[in-house]
Amino acid sequence: MVARTTVSQPGFEFPTGTASSACLAQILPYFRDNYYLDEDFEVSAVSAAGIFSLVFTSRQPGTPYNFETRVIPGIKVQVKTAGIERKVKPNFSIYVEAWIEKAEGSAFEKVFSESLQTDQSGRTEWDLSDLLHPELLPDIHRLEGRQFNKDINSKRRYYIRYAEAWGTSYQIGKITKGPLKHVTLGGTLYESGATVTIMDLVRESSEAADDRALRLGPDVRYVYPDEP
Repeated sequence: MVARTTVSQPGFEFPTGTASSACLAQILPYFRDNYYLDEDFEVSAVSAAGIFSLVFTSRQPGTPYNFETRVIPGIKVQVKTAGIERKVKPNFSIYVEAWIEKAEGSAFEKVFSESLQTDQSGRTEWDLSDLLHPELLPDIHRLEGRQFNKDINSKRRYYIRYAEAWGTSYQIGKITKGPLKHVTLGGTLYESGATVTIMDLVRESSEAADDRALRLGPDVRYVYPDEP
């Protein structure tokens, strides 16, 4: 990037000016929107105590992104936080636990604990549906009278705990507890729930008034003891 009194190539030049907040705001887009800089850095402007700075923050770890320190008349280039190479802990994984509320609501019990392998970025995915579903049962209430019945089997609260784990001699780091969530039995089948629409469940007739809705949900239906 070259400072020019008159900019003719915005991708390679930026306008000159006197150190000030206005000048900093003027030249920021020339650096921030530069194709080559944007590949590797996020560029921002900082003004403090009469010092006007452009801050280049590397998008990736590594020493190649460190700037060469130098002093030019009116300009100072310095490294505030030196980049370092990424270091991966040996046998790194994510330790997870799943805790689900007991049916009577007295306490939570741990139903799963395991270490999950990560990808190269240190991330992992965990699908809890197969784990939580067996813990739920349908609530079949008697309907006589005016007494309200609370669902205790088909709706539960749960939470997860997780931590980093690593080392030849396996060790688990600080445990983090996730927020309390709810799981409810019901809905469409897991395999088809994302693709089946309401119209797929309607048997069409020659007359719209004669259309009939097919069953929504699984083939098994629970019948109440006193259902009319």
